[in-house]
Order: sequence, then C-alpha cells, then structure tokens
Amino acid sequence: RRVLFRSGLLTLRSRMAYVTRTTEDMWPTTVYSADGKTFDAEIADPVTKRPIRPEITTVIDVVTRKIVGISLARSENQRSVAEALRNACCQNGIPAIFYVDRGPGYRNEAMDADVGGLMGRLGITKSHAAPYGSQAKGRIERPNATVWDTLAKRLPTYIGADMDKEAGQKVHKLTRRDIKEFGESRHLPSWDEFVRLCAAMVEEYNDKPHRGLPKFQDPDTGKTRHMSPNECWAAHVANGFEPVPVDPDEADDLFRPYEVRTARRAQVQWNNNLYFDQALEAYHEEKVMVGYDYHQADKVWVRELDLETGQPGRLICVARFGGNSERYFPMSFEQTAIEGRSKGRLRRIDDKRAAIEAERDGLLQIELQHQEPADFIDLAPRPTPEMAPVALAEVAQAQASAPPPRRRVFASDEELAAWALEHPEELIPSQLTVLRRCLSRPISLENLRANGIDTEALRTLLRAAA
Repeated sequence: RRVLFRSGLLTLRSRMAYVTRTTEDMWPTTVYSADGKTFDAEIADPVTKRPIRPEITTVIDVVTRKIVGISLARSENQRSVAEALRNACCQNGIPAIFYVDRGPGYRNEAMDADVGGLMGRLGITKSHAAPYGSQAKGRIERPNATVWDTLAKRLPTYIGADMDKEAGQKVHKLTRRDIKEFGESRHLPSWDEFVRLCAAMVEEYNDKPHRGLPKFQDPDTGKTRHMSPNECWAAHVANGFEPVPVDPDEADDLFRPYEVRTARRAQVQWNNNLYFDQALEAYHEEKVMVGYDYHQADKVWVRELDLETGQPGRLICVARFGGNSERYFPMSFEQTAIEGRSKGRLRRIDDKRAAIEAERDGLLQIELQHQEPADFIDLAPRPTPEMAPVALAEVAQAQASAPPPRRRVFASDEELAAWALEHPEELIPSQLTVLRRCLSRPISLENLRANGIDTEALRTLLRAAA
C-alpha cells in the first residue's frame, strides 16, 4: 500500500509472491516458446554490404530447454516467426502449444485465422503471455539473451552496452571508411559467416549442461552434473517419447498460409492482384481457399474449401498473376521496337563520345602549339670537357630550371585502373582518389568488371597504398 501510487505494475509484481512452474510430468514438444532479439553486433547486409543488426527469432522446447529452431531476418515479423516455427516443426516435431508474447510477429491474420492460419492448419494452440507477465517467459528470454549475447561479444563489431567506448568507435570509423572507399568492409562478418556462427552457437548451447535440468551421473567422468538439452531430450526418447513429425511430402504446402476468397470469372484476388486459371471457371461465385508464398508473388495455390473442417481441401489449380492477359502487340514487333530504341540510344552515346574526344584533342593541340620547343626537343649543345667551367655551370642551371615531364593522361577510368595494376609504384594521390571513387560507385564498379579489370586486386592495391 505504501508504494501503490509510486510504482508501476511491473515493479509491483517483482515484489509480490510468484508461482514456480514445473514441467516434470510433461513430454517434449508439449510447449514451444518463441521470442525475437536484435543482435548486438553489426553484420554485412547480404545485398548492399552495409552494416545491419539482424533480428534472430528463437524457438525453444520448454520441457528440455532445447533450441529447436531459429530464423534470421531484418526485423521481427510474421515471416521470420513462421520460418522459425517451420524449422522447429520439421526438425523436432509439431508442438501442442505455441507460447509467445504479444509482439506484431505473433498477432496477425496469417497466425491467428481460425480457418487457414498457420496455427489452425498445424493443430497448434497458441497462447499469449499476459501483460506485464514476462516472468512466465523466462525460459525463452534468458537463453535467448545469453546465447546471442555470447556470440555477439565474440565479434569485433559488438556494440553492446558493456562494449569499450573507445574500441567501439574505432571499429565503427574503420568499417564506415572501408564502405565509403571500397563499397564493403572486410571487418564486417558476411551474412553466410553469420549463418554458420548461429548454427554452431545453437549446437554449443544444446550440448552444454543446463542448471534448470535434472542431474544425472555422467558415465564418462563418474561425476554428478546437470543434463544438457540434448541429453534431456534423449532421456525422454528412451522413456518412450515420440514427436509428432511433419510429412516431408506435405511440408511445403502445410506451412503456406491460406485465406478464404471468392472465385469470379476464373480469377481470385489476393494482395490486390488478380490470379487466373481456366479451372476456376467452374467455381464462379464460390468460396475457395487461396494459399500464398511470400517469396513467389507470381502465383497462388487454390484449393476447395472443406465445409466440415473449415480447412483447405483438394487442390484445384495453381493460378498465375495476369494469366488471362494478352500482349498489346506481338512479341516480335515489340522486340524489334525495343532493339531499335536501344540502337538509337547507343548511336547518340557514340556521337557524344566522338564530340568529347574531338574537343579534347583540339585542346591538346592548342596547348602543344603554345609550348616552347625546348619542352620536347633538347636543342642545347651537350657539355664537353673542353668547355669552360662557366659554360658548364650555365648549362647545369638551364637544365635544373627546365619544366618537369608532362603527367600521363588517361582516356577513361578503366584505362587508369589497368595501368595502375601494372605500375602500382607510379600512382600519385589524385589517381588513388579517382580509383577509390570508382570502387565505391556500383556503376563504375560494373564498368571496371566489364572491361576485364580485377577489382579485388585493385582493392588490395589501394589498401596497401592507404
């Protein structure tokens, strides 16, 4: 009562009595729990190569504390949650209860729909944690933080709260400088490397003794210790536990979300797009089930609606986006027009190139006409031992005051890059700047590769010259 109006509900609950939940009489796969976490280290984006902090969704078996599935994505959403659940079910069995929080990845139509949602199709009962009741989800939140924080601290790009500020700023500046000059940084772990590290971290966790699991006598050492999640799972299997598996033939379609739609004139609508198949003509104005794949927007899977179970029934067809549309002109006519337009653009580019080269050659001619002949042809007599000392001194002074040789001029960046690879010791600062700019621009980088320039060797050369 003294702190009733001075503390929030979450603080009050941390001071109140609580109930300890036990799983001693439960089998594995009875309850799966999931949670997402933003990784506390920077990883190179698989496409842009820029630094990102990926979101890791972890699914854990509450009884054995085993991590049964994970997914890696940019943010917590229904796609990453569905992928993590898919991996967990295919690798370790379908759970009876899916216990999650109230985040956006777990409260959406694809997950909650009674008819075609993921939970309904798998026969899973989804349970949400009560507000301010995070204590009940400690079995997923504690390992979720421990496992991924441990992995993040092993990487040089770790940016957690306990990271040394000076060291963190040094790595931050180093990676940004590399990206600005070369388009990527070798100090950022690649996405493929990150995936391998996560898989190895899961294996390490599942093989490590867990204080929340029963004790047993280790047959190798003869000492009593806690079981690891894998050992606890194996003990249940030895006692007769069998997981509910996913049929490999049904795995792909089983995890595809389905929604009820009305077929009209051999078409169905999903995500504001129309999908056509001639087989749908017989189902005009009838309810059907439309299954979709987030990564294949060009087609949908249409099934009959089972009125008794409310589940998708027999497959009718795979409808295609714009399947009933005709081309405005024949393909050959259109292709000819496109090729003609391309030739016109290339011809205009050639004309501009010729004009620029003519202008450059003209300026060079004017510059050469205004220079002294001595800049190119040395007409002065060569000094000989018979010449007087005064004459020798005059010749030496004239040679010292002569202008330096002209700087080499390149017609294109590609020509400069090819010359730089053959003469790295002759590069000057301005040329290094031009080459760094070329490597940091996608268009210039593609032009270098198209002209046969070894861009990796060029990057190595520039790093050595930095």
